[in-house]
Amino acid sequence: MKRTFVCIIAVMIAGCATRPRLVPFEVQFDHFFPDDSRYISKMYHDAYQKVMSAPQRHGDFGAASAGDAAALRRYLLIATTEAESLDGGKGEDYSSDLVFLLIRTGDVSFSSALRTLTGEEREAVGRELDAGISSERAWFPRTTSLYRHRWHL
Repeated sequence: MKRTFVCIIAVMIAGCATRPRLVPFEVQFDHFFPDDSRYISKMYHDAYQKVMSAPQRHGDFGAASAGDAAALRRYLLIATTEAESLDGGKGEDYSSDLVFLLIRTGDVSFSSALRTLTGEEREAVGRELDAGISSERAWFPRTTSLYRHRWHL
């Protein structure tokens, strides 16, 4: 009896330790894009607020943020179709956009769109995305399981 009880407790602890934390969108948004003028993320915070209030004005990016799976797929493909121009500021913007789309659409929807890409395309997206979520990968287990690249700080 005692041995069974210990085994059940051990399985429960292990199960809890490996489950991803469900973090609400609002918490993630404030975490990644704080509304604090001391940080550049304030610029992204304000821009994404505008996207959320009128997604139809922002092309595929806005449509993707409103849940359009086809638009999300097209936006993800920028990682490969425009790869050579994703350096400097444009690359940072695209990386932040991917983080926003990930938290806005959620791990399940984002990973579903990512899964439709080829392995090479997923790796290209992963290179752009991982820099922005390297400390919070556990929040997005489905998405991060679809690419191998890991950004190390």
